[in-house]
Amino acid sequence: MVLLLLLLLFSASVSAMPEDEFGRLRNDIFSVSNQSYIAGIEKIDAALQQHRYQLTLEQQIRLLYSKAIYQHRTNQTQAALVTLHQCKLLSEESAEQSILYSYHNILAGIFADFGLYEQALQHYAQAVEKASFLSNPLYARQTENNIALILTELSQYDEARYYLARFYQFGVETDNVSVQAVALNNQAELTLKQGNISLANELYQRALVLRQQHNLTHELSFSFLGLAKVARATANWLQCADYARQSLLLRQDRNRLDLLEPGLLLVEAQLALQQWLDAQVQLDKLIPLADELRQFDALQQSWQLQANLFEKTGQYSKVSEAWRNSLAAYAQLTEQRFAITVAQNSTELGLLLRNKEISALQQQHIIQQVKNKSLQQQLWGGSAAALIIILLILWFSWILRRKNHLLAANLATLKQTQTQLVEAEKQASLSSLVVGMAHQLNTPLGNCLTAISSSLELQGNLQAKLDNKSLSAKELSAGLQQDQQLLQLAQNNINKAASLVDRYKQIVAQTQESQPQQFDIKTLLQQQLPVLLLGLQPDNPLQLEITGDHYALLSYPSLINQVLSALLENALLHGDMPAGSARVSVKIVAQTSGVRLLFSDNGKGISEDVAKRIFDPMFSTRLGQGHLGLGLNMVFNIMQKLHGSVQWQPQDTAGCTFVLFLPQHIRQTDSSSIN
Repeated sequence: MVLLLLLLLFSASVSAMPEDEFGRLRNDIFSVSNQSYIAGIEKIDAALQQHRYQLTLEQQIRLLYSKAIYQHRTNQTQAALVTLHQCKLLSEESAEQSILYSYHNILAGIFADFGLYEQALQHYAQAVEKASFLSNPLYARQTENNIALILTELSQYDEARYYLARFYQFGVETDNVSVQAVALNNQAELTLKQGNISLANELYQRALVLRQQHNLTHELSFSFLGLAKVARATANWLQCADYARQSLLLRQDRNRLDLLEPGLLLVEAQLALQQWLDAQVQLDKLIPLADELRQFDALQQSWQLQANLFEKTGQYSKVSEAWRNSLAAYAQLTEQRFAITVAQNSTELGLLLRNKEISALQQQHIIQQVKNKSLQQQLWGGSAAALIIILLILWFSWILRRKNHLLAANLATLKQTQTQLVEAEKQASLSSLVVGMAHQLNTPLGNCLTAISSSLELQGNLQAKLDNKSLSAKELSAGLQQDQQLLQLAQNNINKAASLVDRYKQIVAQTQESQPQQFDIKTLLQQQLPVLLLGLQPDNPLQLEITGDHYALLSYPSLINQVLSALLENALLHGDMPAGSARVSVKIVAQTSGVRLLFSDNGKGISEDVAKRIFDPMFSTRLGQGHLGLGLNMVFNIMQKLHGSVQWQPQDTAGCTFVLFLPQHIRQTDSSSIN
């Protein structure tokens, strides 16, 4: 009783934070973040700690959304994805139907910033669905405006124009001048991309006038930036430079990220006006800023402009270095986009697996509770006349309640452990995949950069001799031949990189079947192994041996074919089997609940140190020699999907043996996990 009173007193003393007070807290955070996103992150962490007992679940999620935005804008995109993942986990406990609106909106913005427009479009569409639960229609219209920007980038102009017209009309109906100006600015951007320069200029001017009339000073920079683009389209470089400077001036007190786009436009105008010194001063600011902020798209453009400046001022020896830096920035941008895509896909997959397994645990818990409750009712339904029966019923009831408490505690522990395991496996797999692919692609891309930079340097030398009128026909012919060889080397390495990416896609792709099939495993082995061997085209003859009895399975033969193909390819590539007597055998061992397959070769075998890592992604003893190290990892994943297992079996003699177990049948309810 005393404990209950204390809890009631504590609950009364710690009440939820009112929305108006929470609004003031958020405004303080916004004010700090306008000066520094890092300071904004620190302010949010402090608020979550200081007010952890007063903040509601939804208020905590909204603060974490702001934190994710600031993390992304300070080049902590991986951390931002983790924060968004945390928001999605917390949202499962919320009854607010619109709570995931910001999740999809922020995630779409991250994808858009990296040029991943298809992924951005998918999440903006989901954000519009969640916005229907919000009381303020502005959120839905703003998201449609964002969709229009993505559609413009994808050249889907008609649909983009429809959404922008809706956005502008909403601004007129609600007398929201800021919305009207943004809609006009974006309509001008779309019109300019279609080549209608005069209409684009008119729309930009209308947006500018609206903002000036209503003192929307912080938005004027977007109008000046748009007018600078119009001036560039008409080659009016003096006006372009003037508008770009005005946009830059208005953004001086904002976050440095906003300085890149108008800065690049200003340099382009200065080069056209032959203002070499001014252009170099501006580039000396932009290049380190883009590098520091890890804005590789802007960094690539900056180095391209720098190369152009070097060429125009006769500094030919520096041109190739600038182009090399531009290509390096592009490679970093490609790697960054790949890492973000893999990280988000891994996060989504982790959420799906977690939700499925927790749902299964909850169902088991509910079933057990129902069984316990039924047993308890049966015991209480007996005759209460005898004292011994009453005592037994009380005793059984106590036991059942104790079991229920233990089950609840075990379920909570399982949930926590499951979350930790999913996070750990996700991070480890993500790191391994990204590092492995980057390592594989580094060599051909590096060779490509070297070849292109050498070609540019050679062209610069030939150009210099041509300008000095000292270039002979023989030197020109030799130079062109050498340049052709360098370009061919670059082309070969580009093809090699593309081939690596194609192989990666082929390896990770898995066949889907709507329903499991009934088949005989021995017949499948006898039919498919020779075909798979023929497709692999081994250098030396290979003898296949299939022993054991026939055994009927209800499973997915196409997935089993992938496993056999990967194991056969692994034996051919890594087994080092003796020439002329190479042998692969598969022994079928029938069991009560399934079948074991012993897949063996007579090669050199696998050491115990190597065997510890053979099922890890991106692990290969020949990594960098055209092997991605994903074959056995794919085997492991497929066997898990088939509710089976695969193990490496140590051998006393030479050779390698993998032991596979396949269940006799996959239940109909398990089909979803395969698909």
